[in-house]
Amino acid sequence: MIDSADRFDRIRQTEFHELEDSAYLNAASLGPLPQRSRAAVTDYAARRARVQTMSDADFVEPAKHARTAAARLIGATPEEIALGPNTSFGINVAATGLQVPRGSIVLASEGEFPANVYPWMNRDRLRLELVPRTAEGWPDEDRLLERIAAGGVSILATSSVQFHTGFRANLERLGRVCRQHDTFLVVDAIQSLGCLPMDVRQSGADVVATGGHKWLCSPFGSGFAFVRREIQERLDPQFIGWYSMHAGREFEALTGYEWGFVPDASRYEVGTLAQQDLIGFAESVSVLLEAGVSGIRNHVDALLEPLRNWILEHPEVSSLSSFDPSRRSGIVSFRPPAVERVYRELQRAGVVCSVREGGIRIAAHLYNTSRHIELVLEVLETRAAEGWG
Repeated sequence: MIDSADRFDRIRQTEFHELEDSAYLNAASLGPLPQRSRAAVTDYAARRARVQTMSDADFVEPAKHARTAAARLIGATPEEIALGPNTSFGINVAATGLQVPRGSIVLASEGEFPANVYPWMNRDRLRLELVPRTAEGWPDEDRLLERIAAGGVSILATSSVQFHTGFRANLERLGRVCRQHDTFLVVDAIQSLGCLPMDVRQSGADVVATGGHKWLCSPFGSGFAFVRREIQERLDPQFIGWYSMHAGREFEALTGYEWGFVPDASRYEVGTLAQQDLIGFAESVSVLLEAGVSGIRNHVDALLEPLRNWILEHPEVSSLSSFDPSRRSGIVSFRPPAVERVYRELQRAGVVCSVREGGIRIAAHLYNTSRHIELVLEVLETRAAEGWG
């Protein structure tokens, strides 16, 4: 039996070997394509060049495989998956289509990523209400739930993990209160899927949206939305694709124009999909499932522990992330003195990370090793010893 350490080593060597000379700690911005995904996309492109050998199945099977992969990842069924190019696709499906009374309140926390704010602002029949964050800068879930209980809130929009602090939402708690008050729960999951396990049944989410290019290590233009089966009749498609209809599934007779949506979430897909990206997406998800998302979470948590400890030992460095085990994610953000200088020093040392909202963001994934975190700590130790000047 192969233990998790050996399995991760094998995956690094076979799928991510081109990262060997880099301390790539930027999964929250962009993930690398695994070798198998690159090969599958390249093979499909070669077959596209021999278009005379392709058949109708080449327009159907990639999407089927991608829906199945997405469903396995989150504990859903393929019939609850709508494929799209990014997170904004899924958020807009919810923002434009959920049947709620005019003037309904959409509740969200201050500090949400813009993809989970602007689509709600764009709906003049809805009112977006932003709840102030805690003193630490994290979503104030107590205040969010109190506001829902007070009435008038039709939709709660939240991220499963905040993009700049890595703060992890208690989706089960949020979902439980939302169900009690007939409030839709819409989740932006791009900063958690692939690194943290998600079970949509336990979370109570009605819509989950994600793009594939970050923690899912998938091609640009790949992503999906989960739409819970029980609400699909309460979420109207606003952009109609020919393949959204029953009649569109009969390639030999398409001009009957019989109105009627297919009885699953593919009704929200618009027209012909990017088949090559979906092939890469399914292969990338297969890598994550092979590694085991729970194992990835444990691996990443162990990698980041020395960094968390170092931050706690240096009071001049502010932690922007929660170190509560129930709130951790694959992101640790912190604000040292002279942020920009420290960031440049990290870059010079070969560490690839980001600055977000005034803090340095370290985002580790399955392809990272302890040596990568050691490089970060070496830079921090040097800067601290020199007085951060």
